Amino acid sequence: MGIIQVATFWLWYNSVNNLHLTHYYLITQFILLSLFYYSLFKSKAQKLLVSIILVTVVLVLMIQSYLMPQLLYRFNLTEILLTSLTIVFYSIIHFYNSLSEVKKFTYINSGIFIYVLSSTLIFCSGNIMTELDPSINHLVWFMNVVLYLVYQILITIEWFRNFKKKTI
Repeated sequence: MGIIQVATFWLWYNSVNNLHLTHYYLITQFILLSLFYYSLFKSKAQKLLVSIILVTVVLVLMIQSYLMPQLLYRFNLTEILLTSLTIVFYSIIHFYNSLSEVKKFTYINSGIFIYVLSSTLIFCSGNIMTELDPSINHLVWFMNVVLYLVYQILITIEWFRNFKKKTI
């Protein structure tokens, strides 16, 4: 994700269209977070559900990319909704599971839920952003950066609470 972020900034800074990188970002995020939730879920049914959704979504997006390559240079609403809302769905399942299990990765899950849900709305409006006033466009993308920062802070809090080596 960091590599994609740096590449996106570099292309933007050099006035080169960087929109095609959103596809790599969304698909990579979807695959990695699907695997993350697969490892968190204890139920065989939930693990099977993640496996089926993962394979199905990747296949649908591969077929769509082959049939409609022009979507590479636009915000692909199907891709955004399939990948992001599926992650939000996994997050809700994890919140539900946390009601009856030992709470694991609560901060990370909260960060994923907040960031992915809000960024879905931002990315879905991406194609109409060019028609808006540039100050509104910058404000919306700045909000996305702030939400991403909140997401990273929640991951850091989780790491400090659970994984930082404790000294006696």
